[in-house]
Amino acid sequence: MRSKLIIFLLFFFLGIGGCSLKSGIRQEPAPNGQVDVRLGGIESVRFCSASGSLYYTVIENNNRQVIKYDFTTQKRYAILSSSYEEKLEDVDSRGALLVFTDKYDVQGDLVLLHGSKETNLGKPFVRESLSRFSPDGSLIATLARERDK
Repeated sequence: MRSKLIIFLLFFFLGIGGCSLKSGIRQEPAPNGQVDVRLGGIESVRFCSASGSLYYTVIENNNRQVIKYDFTTQKRYAILSSSYEEKLEDVDSRGALLVFTDKYDVQGDLVLLHGSKETNLGKPFVRESLSRFSPDGSLIATLARERDK
């Protein structure tokens, strides 16, 4: 009985400590010279080797925004600065992004971002999800579901 209580308290305090990590990204130098990146309140993490950047969706106050973290400047930038809910789907080798947003349609749409150019790939009343670039970046595959189907 006593060992069960100790195990319960151990997991309880570990759970509290894990939940206290604030949203954001921290970069810490490791003793061997490698970079250790710790993420909290973050999903859909993608790395682009061409730009040396990390792209991810940050969750704050029940809203999601797509962020770019530049390793050279060690700064983060909002990719789409809007009040709409956004989620990163994929990044290709050139730095083009596939972003899911509810900016254009209540169901949400898939948007292709390349630099400052924004192209809506979504169709009305269709929910696109799980979108990915092909390895060479020339094709985009997505799962599309019509409303109420």
